[in-house]
This record gives sequence, C-alpha cells and structure tokens, in this order.
Amino acid sequence: MNVTPGEMTYFTWLEGKASTSSNLTRYLATLAEWWNAEFKIPSGAEELGIRKGVCALSNARGGELFVGVADGKELVGCSFTEQTLRQWLQQPRSTPGEWYVVDLNQSVRRIIPVPLGRIDSRIFVLEIVRTGQPAFVLLEGGELAMYIREGESSVKAGSLRALECSRHLSREEILVTLYEELKTLSDVIGGMFPGLAVDLGMSLPYLMKRLEDGSFYRLLTAEDKLIILGKAQGDTGYTGGVLQEVFEARRRYRSELGSTQGIAMGDMPIRLYDTQQRIKGSVGSFAGYLRRQGIKID
Repeated sequence: MNVTPGEMTYFTWLEGKASTSSNLTRYLATLAEWWNAEFKIPSGAEELGIRKGVCALSNARGGELFVGVADGKELVGCSFTEQTLRQWLQQPRSTPGEWYVVDLNQSVRRIIPVPLGRIDSRIFVLEIVRTGQPAFVLLEGGELAMYIREGESSVKAGSLRALECSRHLSREEILVTLYEELKTLSDVIGGMFPGLAVDLGMSLPYLMKRLEDGSFYRLLTAEDKLIILGKAQGDTGYTGGVLQEVFEARRRYRSELGSTQGIAMGDMPIRLYDTQQRIKGSVGSFAGYLRRQGIKID
C-alpha cells in the first residue's frame, strides 16, 4: 500500500477490511509502544489515564491510543461506550481558551471500535492528531496541565516545557489546521441550514490568529501565502486565493439569503447554490495543493 511507515495507522492498515480482534492483533504485532503509540487498560483512574494519553500524543506528533489493550498487547477490552469515552474527552468542566485545547475530541481524528465477541466488551483505537494548539488535561482541583511524550511515557510538562510546546508551530500544522477550518466552513455552507454560516460570520478564526501572531509570515512559504491570500491587486486588496473566495462568498451569501426568506432549500436560487460550489471548489483546490506538497490530509 502507498503509506510510509511513519504514516501507518490501524485505519490505513485495514484498507477496508473489517475491524476485528484478529485483524487488530495482527496490526499490533507491527508496533512497539514508543512515541506514537500508547496502550491503556481499564483501571480505577481509566478516565484520567485516557485523557493524559490523548493530550500527550496530541502535543507530540500524533499517534494512536489503544484503549483496552495491555502493555504486552493482550486484548483486555473495556465496558464503557464510545459516547462515554467522548464525554470524558470533552472535559466539560474545563474553561476553553483561545490559544489552547481542552476539548480533547478536537485531537481525535477518528475512533475505531473493535468488538471482542463478548457482551459489553470492546477495544477502542483512537487516532490522535496535532491541532496546531497545545492540549491540556483537567486535573482534580481544577488545574489544567499539559502532558507530553517522553519516550514510551506520557508525563506532565513543567512550566518552561509547556511554554516551549505552546509556542511551537510548524508550517505543516498551520496548513493542515487551516484546511480543516475551511472544510468545516464548507460543510456548514453546503448543509441544510446555510444561514448558520452567516450567523457564525463565515470567518476563519484560526487563520486570523496566525496572521495576528506572525506565524503565518514566519513559517509559510511564498507559494503558501499566494494560494491562501491570492495575488496583490493595487494597494487595497488581493485577487484570487482561498481567503478572497471566502470573504467574497460571505458578501454574496448575505445578499442572497436576504432575498430568499421563506423559500425552501430545494427552491434556492441558482446564484446561492453557485456560491456554495465556489467555496467547495476553493477547499478542493487547497486540498490538492497540500497533497502536491506531500502533506497528508484526510
């Protein structure tokens, strides 16, 4: 298959095969618990251990967390559901921030269940990605702590290490996160309630933050900037580019939605549909650019 060893995940390894205990066992035989793989079995503090593992992998280079698998790769299983797992990762009692992640679901690209053939027993394979922002775990007492990978372990970072990690961004992280932001906006616009896109401002907050903190200019290449911002036009703006398409679509969308109140989605004017397609086309072009750069996206 066309996947390099560093990019191999359980999902790509399956290549459409069923997610079964026998297939998982074969896949695990190819792994060592190192910087990009961690095993967790049910224990008295399973919720905290899972959140620490997700946080640490997200703050490193991503990887996989195998919930219900022992260090010796034995399939032990767990009894809680995926819904419960996602509720733990959400950390609803934590306070969100602009520069860090507390909802750890944002760090999970996908969760693949593996049934064990016993009632109420399963394994979960979590594919973890970097979000472009540092992830934190909510501890007892309300403390937010950053966990990082050191060899095979997830450890709590000291204040200086946490600061170092929080300030680290790479070109690839910025581009991939911006793509995810654009894709989400495209999905909202193309959904059943396009007015929501306008209510949300049809904005790109992650891109705006990278422009404000200067990482956009420091880390991206001239070609990256051109595909995102477009080409300068006079002294007042840009023509073409992803950003230009989004803001032009916002202007058109607001205008068209103002003239379509009470009209069913199926009777939406062609111009409004064309605006949706322009955004989707812009996202598709950006995805193609990233792939040509050798950057892995879904």
